[in-house]
Amino acid sequence: MWFKSLIVSLVAATATAELESARLFAEYVAKFGKNYPTMQEYQFRYIEFAKTYAQILKHNMVKDKTSTVGLNKFADWTEEERKQLRSFGGREYASLTEIELDASDLPKEINWVQKGAVNAVQDQGQCGSCWAFSAIAQMEGQHFIQTGELLKLSEQ
Repeated sequence: MWFKSLIVSLVAATATAELESARLFAEYVAKFGKNYPTMQEYQFRYIEFAKTYAQILKHNMVKDKTSTVGLNKFADWTEEERKQLRSFGGREYASLTEIELDASDLPKEINWVQKGAVNAVQDQGQCGSCWAFSAIAQMEGQHFIQTGELLKLSEQ
């Protein structure tokens, strides 16, 4: 009898998780204006979304993490599609010299977002200008640290 009860509980839990996942995907599709031309594409993207969401939950459940992650417009992409977006065609550096600096007097952590030194996340699209976005964000942060004023500079 207990075995039947266990099976019923597992089936109910699986069905609940599936409904929650389907609800989250529907919200995701609406929020990011996704439009899939076929049912096959919809199902494929749903599976990719579910994989990504599982990775997000796993990452965020780890204790003593210094970061959390969440859903964005790329949550239904395959890892290969993400790699293509992140690819860098620049040269590799054969030899770099490591220098170890004394960090004994540094605070354990600083949250620059809470201190107001970071602007909102931006979307560079697929133009390969990550270097410009990171350079500008660094300059904006340094300006804030020096003056207390957060500017929004142009990446162009």
